[in-house]
Amino acid sequence: MRSRMSLLALAGILIAVGLAVAYMRGRRAAPDAEPTESMVDARVESPPPALEGRRAPSAADTTRQAPDTSELSPEAEDAVRKPPTADPLGASGESIVAGRVLDPQGRPLAGIPVYVALATTKGYVLPDHRFLSVDGPDAEEGRREAMQYVDFTTTGPDGAFRLDAALTRGISSDDGRVRVVPIHPSWMEPRVVTGEEGGEVHAEPAASLSVRVVDENGDPISEIRGIVREVSRVPESRFVAATNGGFVVQWRRREGIPDEVRASVLVWAKGRTTESRSVTIPASRDADVITIALAAVRPDGTLVLRPSSPPLDAVPVTQIVVVLSLPDAPDDEILRTRMTPEDPIRPGAFLAALPPGRFRLRAFRIDPPREGWVVDEEIDIPSSRTVERTWTAPTRDAWR
Repeated sequence: MRSRMSLLALAGILIAVGLAVAYMRGRRAAPDAEPTESMVDARVESPPPALEGRRAPSAADTTRQAPDTSELSPEAEDAVRKPPTADPLGASGESIVAGRVLDPQGRPLAGIPVYVALATTKGYVLPDHRFLSVDGPDAEEGRREAMQYVDFTTTGPDGAFRLDAALTRGISSDDGRVRVVPIHPSWMEPRVVTGEEGGEVHAEPAASLSVRVVDENGDPISEIRGIVREVSRVPESRFVAATNGGFVVQWRRREGIPDEVRASVLVWAKGRTTESRSVTIPASRDADVITIALAAVRPDGTLVLRPSSPPLDAVPVTQIVVVLSLPDAPDDEILRTRMTPEDPIRPGAFLAALPPGRFRLRAFRIDPPREGWVVDEEIDIPSSRTVERTWTAPTRDAWR
């Protein structure tokens, strides 16, 4: 009897608990229930602790308002109104980079191709020279180069751009930081690159030169090589391997260097002559075009280098490299080739087939190695004929 009473009591307790749970679930599942006046008062008078001390929202908060700048200083006003930039590190998942391209005076530049490139947290300085195109003499106002990048666009009438940099961030091996690069024949990316993204990009003025290289019939030569020098901006020569009949080279114009561009261009192609041109682009112009015709060369001549007698070294020389350049530009190398032993069994003379013409000829040993030129002189290489020279002790350090 006592056992039966205990079971009945336990059943009653379980029924009561079940009814209470059902009641609470019914209250939570009633979103359309109308709140009573006392419930509203309780919400206003007892805000959650996280909201204490904050202004209650008003109807005006539902619309984004422009910041009030009536009482700000000019500097603060510019800072408030400056276009927002993307999160530099993409930490918030931001992939959009937006801003405007301006000239050094702050005027918008419309129709400028821009693309997204990788950057670092540290700033760096770019050179005053670049090849705008190595795939033909027409850069298409910079669009051809920009289209080689995944994220590119063209600035609007107010110089504005908006780019999705998600893919470029994804391939970064650093922190995902990117930069926006303007590219145009008359404008270059700022020389001093910072770690900032987007915002205002102040492009710098530039001068560009389109070099067309054709054959004797005026047709573009498919593959060419060239050397460009402009000593006031880049003391060293710049080598270029180009296709489709030419290339476009560009120089920055900035304070501290002449606005006038004075450059020399040397081009050559397999089976064709080597030609050079001097070019001047005055300060009043920002572009120029030249055409260089390369004729078919005559058959090669042969150079023979023989050791002096008696031999200079006890160890036989087995390998020599010969270097050709133009007489008036000895450091602008246009050909380098390894000579062939005249007798593969007994070391002695070496031979090389070289294009006909007048060159600065230099040669150095690589086996056994020894610093210095063993030959350094101007020479005429006749077509289909042989010229012999004797190598001597090195005269100075060789440029390897």
